[in-house]
Amino acid sequence: MASPDPNKPLGDRDRVEREVGARVGYGWIWIWIAVIIILVIWFGGFGWGGYGGWWWGRRPQTSVVQPNPANGQNAGLATNGEPSTNGALGGAGVQILASANKQAFIGKPFSILDVPVQQTDGNQAFWIGGHNVPPMLVVREGNTITNANIQQGARVNITGVIARAPSAAEARRMWKLSDNDANRLEQQGAYVQASQVEATQS
Repeated sequence: MASPDPNKPLGDRDRVEREVGARVGYGWIWIWIAVIIILVIWFGGFGWGGYGGWWWGRRPQTSVVQPNPANGQNAGLATNGEPSTNGALGGAGVQILASANKQAFIGKPFSILDVPVQQTDGNQAFWIGGHNVPPMLVVREGNTITNANIQQGARVNITGVIARAPSAAEARRMWKLSDNDANRLEQQGAYVQASQVEATQS
């Protein structure tokens, strides 16, 4: 039996079937291209399998040392020994210390564990802070309970309350602060009025 002549003009039905088949083929190609583009965008934005994506996906969070129920040490501290800034552990002091608006906490209780002393100003006032956290003034008032040797680099546990900062001139007079420290305190607008300061064992 003779094979069909490929040059023979197509009938209407054959032409329609061939055009429909070509369109269906091209349609699947565009569908696959769209699926690949969507997957790339999804991976870049959100990622999968624990990866956080390129743009706005979840990033691995810094691990935090959980508090030890036996002695309560290291609560609210990141693995590098500095205060964590998420306020999840270590009491109100961690959140207040990391806050840019410390005046919002005036009158609130303050407690923090194992925080490093950044600087001392005489026997009554000293500054505490952590990694990438601006120092905050702590003042031991009245009959403050303390066993801490307040020196730069020491680590202490502090309990107290957030108080409104005096003017720079008053701070210099009351606590013998330097001009720079007095101005920094006035700008922050708040300080820690400590009722208890304890040296840590670390």
